[in-house]
Amino acid sequence: EGLGVKIQYKTDIKEKFFAENKFDRIIIATGAKPVKLLAKGADMPHVVTAPDVLEGLVNVGGNVVVIGGGQVGAETANHLAVHLKNVTLVEMLPEIAPDEPLAPRWHLLRSLDNRKVRMMTNTSVTEIKEKSVILKKGIDVFEIPADTVVVAAGSKPDNTLAGKLAKKGHNVSVIGDAKETGLVLDATSQAFNTVIDF
Repeated sequence: EGLGVKIQYKTDIKEKFFAENKFDRIIIATGAKPVKLLAKGADMPHVVTAPDVLEGLVNVGGNVVVIGGGQVGAETANHLAVHLKNVTLVEMLPEIAPDEPLAPRWHLLRSLDNRKVRMMTNTSVTEIKEKSVILKKGIDVFEIPADTVVVAAGSKPDNTLAGKLAKKGHNVSVIGDAKETGLVLDATSQAFNTVIDF
């Protein structure tokens, strides 16, 4: 408010909005969309995304399987365990949260261990059922109970609008996850560097 920034809520931003309003420059910071899980049963109603869980948009059952053991998946598993859910964290790679900075990762892994989160690495999902998930590790196949399945299998930039506006001749800059998925520091640095050139 002090800088005279106009904040416009409840506005569905589409190409028409930019045709009706004149802007010298448009900065797209529309973030990223979760990558869809390509497994049988992934379209069932009890399969949700990590962002939806963290934003409190879904009701989570007592037994939870989190698919994807990167930073987002591990943090989500820890969040659910704090709220007394029985959590299994599944990761295809050999390590949990390798993209987390060193010191926070150490505390996160310790917290997951203390909260009895079952961490399964080198493990893939073969099928999601109504009350369970079928997992495969090597030649072994497991079926574990799951009231809720949380997908944290990565994200991809949501920058469709940027491309459409650029084609119409608008001066467009893309920052943050809309440009390339990364950490908060990446996004704020890009934002600073973008506006410092004005």
